[in-house]
Amino acid sequence: MDLFNDYHHIFESLTASECTAYHVTCVMHNTRTSKRMSDNGIKKGVGEYLTIPEEEYLLKIICKHIAQNRLKILAINLCADHLHFALVCDTTQLEQIVGKLKSMVAREFNIWRGATQTRGHAPL
Repeated sequence: MDLFNDYHHIFESLTASECTAYHVTCVMHNTRTSKRMSDNGIKKGVGEYLTIPEEEYLLKIICKHIAQNRLKILAINLCADHLHFALVCDTTQLEQIVGKLKSMVAREFNIWRGATQTRGHAPL
């Protein structure tokens, strides 16, 4: 999937309120220690670092969700322990977009890795 081949559609439909670009960073589990963790005496566990095949599959999932939700993401940089992306959106939608993207991608990726049990037909 070549998501970035045609980027012109990203800018054609933007209104003035949607023209804010954000640099978003997401980290893998236990690869960073926040100030809140330090302040509360929380000990960091073993960090999760992605292998090359995991990085490739994670990127495929991310691109699928970007396309399905028609997100305006200009660039992605995926590393073994974190990722960055440049997102253009309305300020009021930032938290919802990032939260949904992280949730949906993490769920699908963890099911693929065998780290999440599905609940069958039970409601979420």
